[in-house]
Formats: sequence, structure tokens, C-alpha cells
Amino acid sequence: MRGLRREKYIANNWRKVALQVVEIAKRYGNLTKAVVFGDVPLNSIGPYSTIDILLIFDEPCYKITLWDIKIASELGDKSDLVDIKVISKDNEENYLKLIKDYIVVYPSVLIS
Repeated sequence: MRGLRREKYIANNWRKVALQVVEIAKRYGNLTKAVVFGDVPLNSIGPYSTIDILLIFDEPCYKITLWDIKIASELGDKSDLVDIKVISKDNEENYLKLIKDYIVVYPSVLIS
């Protein structure tokens, strides 16, 4: 998917795709948090944008190696829409400081 079609698809479906990634990721290990960062929270989605997703696992680093590729491959034709980063919970604080603007998609937060 390219150009304006891709841009519109991401703008309208980023949360749905991110939640699909979360459901896949939960089968791999103890997922503690998933956030979308990059163009989506900055509202600057363009024709070459991806849905940047950070998955944070309570697992040792050696165990989560290559999970980003494995998870993306399970998305099929949507795999080119995402850029998945996988980190250990030990690195969460530093990584979130680095990306600054993000939207938490897991665990979901209910606002009343």
C-alpha cells in the first residue's frame, strides 16, 4: 500500500492494527505495555509513514531477540505498515524518555 491510500489507511486504522500486534505479542511472553509513537501521536501521518509500536516485555533481553520480526510476520499483508520495537521492561524508562510522545494501547486505560 502506497501514497495517499496508505496515509488514509494508517490514519483510520492505526489503533486496530496496533491492537492486532498486541494480541500476537501476548502469545510470545509477558507483555507489560505497548505504545504507539512516531507520526501517529504527532498527527503527522504521511504517505511513507508507518505505525511505530514499542512492545515492552517482562522477559530477559536474550529471550526477546527477533520477536519484532516474528510478530510482524504474523500480520501478513499489514506487516509493511508497522515498525515494531521490542524491549525488556528493564529498558522501559529510558526508551520512553527518548521517544517522548506516545499513546499507550496496552494495557488499555478506561477514562470515566
